[in-house]
Amino acid sequence: MISIWNQKLYQKMSNEQQIEEILWEAHSYGIREMVMNDAIKMMVMNPKMDRVNAYNQSFISLIEKYDRQK
Repeated sequence: MISIWNQKLYQKMSNEQQIEEILWEAHSYGIREMVMNDAIKMMVMNPKMDRVNAYNQSFISLIEKYDRQK
């Protein structure tokens, strides 16, 4: 999860930089492609959804599944 320090850093980053950070973190878990695919599905189902929010929600939901499987 994102710490308080990271939240402050995220506020200063552009949307593209935030998405890039999410995808780098997803890559470290080996789920980058899954995060990208799920985020795209979320945005197709809800066109008004913010891109950063879609990527972040996708990453969090997949990490929760990943952690439960351990």
